[in-house]
Amino acid sequence: MLSRVEASAQDTSDWKDIRAKIVHEDFFVKYHPTAIHYMLRANLEMQIKQFDAAIKDYTKTIELDAKNAEAYNKRGKARACIKNYAEALTDFEKAVELNPNEQSYKDNLKLMQIRESIKH
Repeated sequence: MLSRVEASAQDTSDWKDIRAKIVHEDFFVKYHPTAIHYMLRANLEMQIKQFDAAIKDYTKTIELDAKNAEAYNKRGKARACIKNYAEALTDFEKAVELNPNEQSYKDNLKLMQIRESIKH
């Protein structure tokens, strides 16, 4: 088990590593903007809780690849993290529509539907 100091040092190291990977993806997004590079950068942004940046990059992924169910699902997760539940629900619905066989998408949709039903 890591001590609190060791865990903190590890978190900082992980954050620096993720930030370096984001910078790497920044290069590709700038010079070779493809859906995959926006998606990779958004996934990294999620790891360090930069939810607004991740949403922006998932949105760009979707603009470039409108049938990318995973991008809708992950954008839904990011929106849920910032408590934008209505838009998260829409994203989960679209992910399931695009890939109805993916159980994790259906699970996310169901959880958001339950959350929204409790709210009303």
